[in-house]
Amino acid sequence: MKGKKYANSSSLSKEYLENIEFLSFLQEDFLPKQVYKDSKNKPLVDTKELLIHVCAQYKSLLELPPINFWSTVAHNAYLNRSLDSFLSFARRWHFGIIDVPTSDELAASQDFDVSLIQSKKQLEPYYNELYRTVLFIYYRMATEHRSGENINFGEIIYDEWMFDIAKLLDICAIYQYSNPDKVKIIVQNVFSLNKAYYDDFAELISLLLEDLIPNNMKILNRHRVRSDLDAGTLKSDTAEKEKILVLLYDIFEHLKFVVHFFPKGFCEELFYNKDFFFVLENTYMMLTECAKSWRVLEFKVDAFKALVVKIKDEIINISETIFNYVFADIFTGKTTILKNKKPWKRFSDILAITGKTTAKKKDEEPNYKFLRRLLTKVDLNQILSKTPEGFIKQEDLEIYQVVFMVSKEKTETLLNKRKPKEEIEFTDENNQISKEVLLENQIEQSTTQENKEIKPEKVEEIDKESKETQEAIRIIEMTIGKK
Repeated sequence: MKGKKYANSSSLSKEYLENIEFLSFLQEDFLPKQVYKDSKNKPLVDTKELLIHVCAQYKSLLELPPINFWSTVAHNAYLNRSLDSFLSFARRWHFGIIDVPTSDELAASQDFDVSLIQSKKQLEPYYNELYRTVLFIYYRMATEHRSGENINFGEIIYDEWMFDIAKLLDICAIYQYSNPDKVKIIVQNVFSLNKAYYDDFAELISLLLEDLIPNNMKILNRHRVRSDLDAGTLKSDTAEKEKILVLLYDIFEHLKFVVHFFPKGFCEELFYNKDFFFVLENTYMMLTECAKSWRVLEFKVDAFKALVVKIKDEIINISETIFNYVFADIFTGKTTILKNKKPWKRFSDILAITGKTTAKKKDEEPNYKFLRRLLTKVDLNQILSKTPEGFIKQEDLEIYQVVFMVSKEKTETLLNKRKPKEEIEFTDENNQISKEVLLENQIEQSTTQENKEIKPEKVEEIDKESKETQEAIRIIEMTIGKK
């Protein structure tokens, strides 16, 4: 548990400690607006000098011999506070692609000083050096573990809070594009150093699936039925929706980091979690339904649409990554059937609830919108065609038919150059939503680019896919007929 002190602290005596008073950052150090000014309207803090000074402190840490480095990590309280402040305020790249304020009122302010924005651009090399130096500090903590030394590195980084699940996710968010390989090494080494991180991760997943995601979706669902709103109420209502959507976006981005950067065993753990895919599909479907009927301020419509699309995209991305990992041997052709029956049982359970997550009554018709979208990314048809005898149930036949139907639709789209229908649009105060959609906008996007010209070899691939679909249908019919 957190707080337990390592038994071999004598090997890291404070006599090796470097007493550096590492400076901490404030939020405005990473914003394009400087807020603290003197009476002459000049910034009280010279950002350039701050960046140079902190980088010099961090570099002096990196230059230390191992015993001095680790003694400083274990005993210098300024270091942890400084690194924490960086992780708290450094730019998250996934927030840079949505037009929604993601911090407090300071970050949301619109009266930016253009000269200050330009000065931030001039400081870019100093910021880059800061980001690079911080990354190498964490990289050294995660990888410098010499055998033969009487030091339990795993206990040091855990007990001194140099790494925890939140910090690992912060590192993923900050460096996911600039240094993905080093991020993966850091994260996976940390988990190998101390197995207690696995328990912490399990607690996080329980919190997300049982509390944060469903409770926030309930609030959004309540908002969508509010139609008669005055101007003041509409403004506050829009602000609350925005706050929840940003939170959900951040949550699913972090789940994406888990399946891409954390040890691959976590993909399997999420696959077998009985609530995981239910929550993913339920969130996907409820967001789609909420977007049809809620009212928001007119100038926020596009931002809300972008947020919902991004959240749904991340849900599909997470699902795709997990399926491709669990059934990798089938997709890569290494085997035609998995000897372990456990994945097939879980796959059958997932399909059994598909389309029914948002149904309010038992006899209500299932909605397969999520399944259809997932089928554009994951070849469930190929998985079904390899399903062992006994895993296809009569009551689930409709779901399998949907899988084959979508596969057939994809084939027909390539052959007939059919244009996909448009995705549902958001409503604002004045516009009513069209209820015309059967397929979402993204379902066929990957194929429309190929519709300009279908080469002979492409036709052969389509014919092959059609034959595989027919063969899979034949196998299922035979399997059901044996029961």
